[in-house]
Amino acid sequence: MSATPPSVSQSGGTVTVSALVLDSSGNPLPGVNVNFSSSTGALSATTGLSDANGIARTTLIASQTTTVTATAGSATGRVEVVVSAPPSVEIKDVSPSTPTAGQPVTFTVTATSGNSSAPRQVQTLEVNFGDNTSETRSNVTGDASFTHTYQREGGYTITARAIDVAGNTGIASRGIIVGFESRSTVSITAVPNPSSLSGTAQGVVTFTATATAGAAPIRSVRITLNDGTVVYSGASSGSGAHKFSSTGTYTATATATDANGAVATSSINVFVTP
Repeated sequence: MSATPPSVSQSGGTVTVSALVLDSSGNPLPGVNVNFSSSTGALSATTGLSDANGIARTTLIASQTTTVTATAGSATGRVEVVVSAPPSVEIKDVSPSTPTAGQPVTFTVTATSGNSSAPRQVQTLEVNFGDNTSETRSNVTGDASFTHTYQREGGYTITARAIDVAGNTGIASRGIIVGFESRSTVSITAVPNPSSLSGTAQGVVTFTATATAGAAPIRSVRITLNDGTVVYSGASSGSGAHKFSSTGTYTATATATDANGAVATSSINVFVTP
């Protein structure tokens, strides 16, 4: 009778160990008691009977390289089990550290193989942003940068899940607090106001729009009159002059649009006298 070196089937740190028992002619021997032992870790059973195919099985749970020995009578076989550890994942470098709604947040996820001696490639890296949205990358090596914009304020949990080519999974999470959205603002002034058609200004009014960025930078600023006349148009705060030819009350509106498409407005009434 002989016991061949055990074979293994592995999933993470759980390993199925199989020992084949043969007679002197190389035929499988059923019903033979096989004793199992391991240098580290835990076995689900230390004894087992060989089945109709001469195979006895047990399960090893280990977190490090382990030697498993199978003994049937005077025959002994051994196998070294190299445990496949899950990838390690870290969420770091969140910028800005205290974001607001509508503001892009950038953070870095680092995923590395759990095995230093026989590293396994990280096949997929999925990041769940905690607001029912996620992003998945394939074949990730080292650091991966992600950018996400939260539409509402509140607390969120970011979860990163790395899966290597062996199916081992590593998970990391990090909380983030998103504050109220910082919106852009704009103000408008008119000088002189009121304006006289017969005075020194002769109906000329200078309008100034001052835009202040919120969560996103300002992209355009316009000043328009209520008849559609554009007094000023630019990428930032600015001024424009308009000459009125008749008396009355006119309305000028300043509009500022930021990079996220958010619009801020402010209006002023201008009085033109004879």
